[in-house]
Amino acid sequence: MAPTTSSEIRGTTEGRLSPEFIINVGKTIGMQYKTVLISRNLRRSSTMAFYTVCAGITAAGGDVRDAGRMAAPAMPFSSKGSECCIMIGSPDRTDINSMFLSNIDGSLFTESQMKAVSSGLETEKELPPLLPRREDQKGDRGSGELQIQSH
Repeated sequence: MAPTTSSEIRGTTEGRLSPEFIINVGKTIGMQYKTVLISRNLRRSSTMAFYTVCAGITAAGGDVRDAGRMAAPAMPFSSKGSECCIMIGSPDRTDINSMFLSNIDGSLFTESQMKAVSSGLETEKELPPLLPRREDQKGDRGSGELQIQSH
């Protein structure tokens, strides 16, 4: 993935947004952010992308908060306790799916944040070891948990 100023990764599940690519995005995000809030739209491919990116994030030691199905503008209201947000789905096309990366205040990822994601996808990094997390380790890596958030 070439560096980009856009906070959106777009493609088809048979092309650019293949499961292999999505899991690598998840690993990269999981190594950079401890807790990630993820939402998706109603498309079948969005459900596949959700579980795949969750697998990557948790494999890298990050925690996932499942916001369920919601509109992208509502995500900042549910982002408490998260470090970034991913919205899966493309509202304007039926043949394309997207992953929108945003900060918890609702702002889109900056150019430098997207470059960090891009560089993480271009290099094969060793995943950090998962260690049991104690309550007194608040600043350490995530536990690799998937948390279902009730609405």
